Amino acid sequence: MGICFSSIKRILRIRHNWQCLKCFFADRFFYKKNTSFEKIILVIKTDAIGDYILFRNFLEVLRNNLEYKNYKLVFCGNAAFKNIAENLDKTFVDEFVWIDRKLLSKNTNYRKSIFQKINSLKAEITLQPGYSREFLISDSLAKASAAKQIIAHRGDNANDIKLFTWLSDFFYTKLYSEGEDLIFEFDRNKLFFELFLKEKISLPIPSLPKISNSLIEKKYAIFFPGAGEKIKQWDPKNFALVANFIFTNYGFEIKICGSSEDQKLADEIISELNEDIPFENLCGKTDLMELIALIQNANLLLTNDSSAFHIAACSGTQTLCLLMGRHYGRFAPYPNSPKNLSYVYPDSFDTFFENNKASISHLTRYNSNSKINEISADKVIANIKKFYTSV
Repeated sequence: MGICFSSIKRILRIRHNWQCLKCFFADRFFYKKNTSFEKIILVIKTDAIGDYILFRNFLEVLRNNLEYKNYKLVFCGNAAFKNIAENLDKTFVDEFVWIDRKLLSKNTNYRKSIFQKINSLKAEITLQPGYSREFLISDSLAKASAAKQIIAHRGDNANDIKLFTWLSDFFYTKLYSEGEDLIFEFDRNKLFFELFLKEKISLPIPSLPKISNSLIEKKYAIFFPGAGEKIKQWDPKNFALVANFIFTNYGFEIKICGSSEDQKLADEIISELNEDIPFENLCGKTDLMELIALIQNANLLLTNDSSAFHIAACSGTQTLCLLMGRHYGRFAPYPNSPKNLSYVYPDSFDTFFENNKASISHLTRYNSNSKINEISADKVIANIKKFYTSV
């Protein structure tokens, strides 16, 4: 199975690199070089929902900056987090441009239409604060803007081989190299805007406003079995074992949340639940604002490394996050971790961590040798027992 997975991964990587190469030559015909510019700042943020949670507070900082308060602020983002951005951040953004990542990567006509729309803005400044840049998406969008100033992090090679990172370096007028020793993603975002705005920003952690939801009455635990990659998904049978324990000992109803793509995972959990356990399958049935409200009012969240974890980090909800150890310190654990956040790693990673504390972030920058399903249900239950006493 491991050999098969590696072969598939290698084939997909070859296809990705070939697509990058084709677009490098084809994209130039989709837009033109601008010679005049409008007082517009274009901000490009096209990665995942969790990344947006760790970024969004800086839109308000940019909007309130005295030097740029008279600029029109246009935000180009991944349509996956449109629901959050247009509900929570429309006060700070004058115009949104939403992109479908898959279509932008694979559909020539769609790619051309988005690039022409971005180019037609005639933005004076384009900001692309993503640290792990993506040649096909964020870098190419920045280039298509043809802005007077195009600024990004120098970044790493988590998403592309060095050739394409090197090529896309030439798309920018300025690349920030400062803060390479910083690890946590929120702090990297903060540094980016401190360098651009030339001022210190006092935000210590990401935050979300309280989303009211007066309909929630019963105590419940949220299970979030999905993740952006399969290698980060804990076995649904283990989720079920924990659910059985939680209801038996604490009486919490179980709410399974996620996208419609997580329905199969939810079905597997439900098939293993004890017959008397009250549950609600909400996969694909809530938008992001509703999910935030559910997490903010939950008694417990059990989640893989996902957007739900970052929402909970902003919400004070008691949370247990299951992690394989990759990107240690970048997305988790949070620096000076809030008391509501707890983390469970495979035993092999715990041992690896103890032996390599000083260099752990560097050693896990791209990979972890530990597997998520090395984590036992008993280990998770032992951690939950630290939160609550039996009813």
